Amino acid sequence: MEERACPWCAKTIGGRNHVTHARNGHTNLTDDEARDCLRTTLDRMDTQEIKGYVPVNPPESNSALSYYSLLPITWRFLRLFLHAPIYYMFTQGKITED
Repeated sequence: MEERACPWCAKTIGGRNHVTHARNGHTNLTDDEARDCLRTTLDRMDTQEIKGYVPVNPPESNSALSYYSLLPITWRFLRLFLHAPIYYMFTQGKITED
């Protein structure tokens, strides 16, 4: 391991001699604690509504055409035409991140 400064906040990250750098507010977790924390977080994410308009696991459908069957360039143009007005409205203050 090595210690370095974080490129964003300039705080010390990493460690030496296989020991992580101790800092107020940080807790060193055992493997089991980290696994439990990750499992709890993933379970919570599974039960919450996911924001966005593209489903993570697309439902099975019998439709003849879906966005999964589009060419990548077609999908990019559709996204551009969708996001351009949204971005413009955001820059004009007509919509917010909330």
